[in-house]
Amino acid sequence: MIPPTESADAHAEQFRALKILAEENQRLTSLLELKRERWPQLVAAHVVSRDPQRWFQEALLDKGRDDGVKVDDPVIAMSDRREALIGRIVEVGGHTARVMLIHDSLSSVPATVVGADHEDGIVEGSNSHDLYLKYLIRDSKVKIGDTVLTSGLGGMFPAGIPIGWVQEVSLDQRQLFIQARLRPAMVSFPLRMVGVLIKKE
Repeated sequence: MIPPTESADAHAEQFRALKILAEENQRLTSLLELKRERWPQLVAAHVVSRDPQRWFQEALLDKGRDDGVKVDDPVIAMSDRREALIGRIVEVGGHTARVMLIHDSLSSVPATVVGADHEDGIVEGSNSHDLYLKYLIRDSKVKIGDTVLTSGLGGMFPAGIPIGWVQEVSLDQRQLFIQARLRPAMVSFPLRMVGVLIKKE
């Protein structure tokens, strides 16, 4: 006879596994809906590896060159049934691709602030949870709660993808520009499934 505690543990483990599968199925369904409605060139991919020492910098996907993925393709994930930018492809193999996450301090994304006369700046990572919108003018009207989206400038990232919300506004270290600390639209944990936006040739 199985001790009651072991049986309860087994049931709890099964419940957790089913919950994870249900959440992954929901993310896949949301990505497929997004593909149909907004991004017809989207390729759904699983995150198969994350280096604990580069947790905020990169992720490895299970789709690559053979699936049409190329260097500099933008990568999004679903957050509350809405896409959110998480990074771009920096390395491609036949069946895998490496993503530079927007949290990486080497990442920079042209962005615009909704509700602040569409002021433009650059979102940079900090190798931590925080993102920073930099190079806003000194008399910027940006305020806490404003939404920050990709601006489309430079052509690498399509316009209108959510990046985050303004949490704090301050002068930069040189006191030349206003900068804003952002709450990311997509918290990077857990990151299981993403969409790669394949660029048209």
